[in-house]
Amino acid sequence: MLTEFCIILNNKIIFCSDECRYNTFEIILYLKDLLTNVNPKNTWRLHKITLESVHSKRETIIIKHIVLNGDQLFFCMIGEFSEFSIKCYELLRDFQNKVEIYYNSIEILKQAHKKVLFNTIIENIVDFILKEYEEFLDKEWFEADVMYNDFKENKILYCGISADGLPIIYKLFSNSLLKNLDFKVDDEKKEIFISNFSSKLSTLAVNALIRANSHLKSIHIKDIEEDSFKYSLFGELNGYTVEMVGIGNYFQIQKIFDELLNALSKYKVLQNNFNGDLKPYRALNNDIEQILLYINK
Repeated sequence: MLTEFCIILNNKIIFCSDECRYNTFEIILYLKDLLTNVNPKNTWRLHKITLESVHSKRETIIIKHIVLNGDQLFFCMIGEFSEFSIKCYELLRDFQNKVEIYYNSIEILKQAHKKVLFNTIIENIVDFILKEYEEFLDKEWFEADVMYNDFKENKILYCGISADGLPIIYKLFSNSLLKNLDFKVDDEKKEIFISNFSSKLSTLAVNALIRANSHLKSIHIKDIEEDSFKYSLFGELNGYTVEMVGIGNYFQIQKIFDELLNALSKYKVLQNNFNGDLKPYRALNNDIEQILLYINK
């Protein structure tokens, strides 16, 4: 199994084991900006991203996201392994530990990555890791990540539909996405927030397609303050992108999303190409809440 590694420090990819993967790992930079806007307290951590290439190849980026004194550091690994693999996180942790033998602080990394020797050292670590885990990677063995079964309540926080990166409809179902903002939210600011959030999610999806030649399928974020996970799910529907954010049991949230896609596929307005006119979609904006209430009852 082809596996690649990446290290991101703040707004820069400081190591990428394959330059062809640079654009894919760049998705994390876009996500970092989105999380900073929604969660200025920095209590959320990127956990994993799943993608599907235009050739229907499913891949997972697993991430160790570290926030320290205003700096953000990401150790990342991508491959065709299961998105629920515990073993892959062991592999990534091993990679991180070996890097930290040479560079045991963010301050050291800030200076070291500018030197030619840095890439050589990390490349040697990658080679060693890949040989050490060769049998596992060849067999694609995995153990299910059981923590996704631990939550009892399922809640949909947000849903939107976009076309070519342009939000068409969007709806916030819970104010929990607003609670970490660093300003007081009134009705006007709430509407501005939802509009910006929708725009950033839509842009994220289209950037993944343009830059990485892949469709975003899911983003898993850990809330370390609440000790829970948030999931952003993405689906393609006749040239439209459907986005949904939820918390709870991942498998049940995914099931709700699949049923939502199925219900939306029956709407005639979504069977035609978007021509820039938002009026035909207004009724759908009201219907989405009823659809989700029916599915999640």
